[in-house]
Amino acid sequence: MPSLEQTFTLIRERRGELDKLDSELSDIIRQVEETLRALQPGVRIEMDYETANGTRWLIFQKHNSNWQIMWSNTEEEHKHTPLLSASRGTRAEVFEVGPDGMMPIEALIHEAPRAMDEIIGERDALIQRARALSDALTRANASAA
Repeated sequence: MPSLEQTFTLIRERRGELDKLDSELSDIIRQVEETLRALQPGVRIEMDYETANGTRWLIFQKHNSNWQIMWSNTEEEHKHTPLLSASRGTRAEVFEVGPDGMMPIEALIHEAPRAMDEIIGERDALIQRARALSDALTRANASAA
């Protein structure tokens, strides 16, 4: 068995290694956020994934006027936390490969087109009604002149 001094040295060494690895994971999370912000999907992107501790959610949304990846272990919106502010374990968890063969953070990126298509479909229905209103207004203005 090593002495206490040797154990303390091992702890310091392991801590440095762990800090370096966690820092790299955080840098990749920042890179994902920056890429999604640059692509400007303009819609909330949400997906859930399973862990040994239950269901988790990743959400790319506006938070404090800035688009960022949020994390939650509940669907309650007010309990979402910026992923970069979550615990080390939580940040690492989004890089674990799930049953679908993807990491949750990767699945979030793949979810973007589907989320955008959903909003496009909603907007398309709205624009049809808005055009009908615009046409009615144009006719009303023409007959008033």
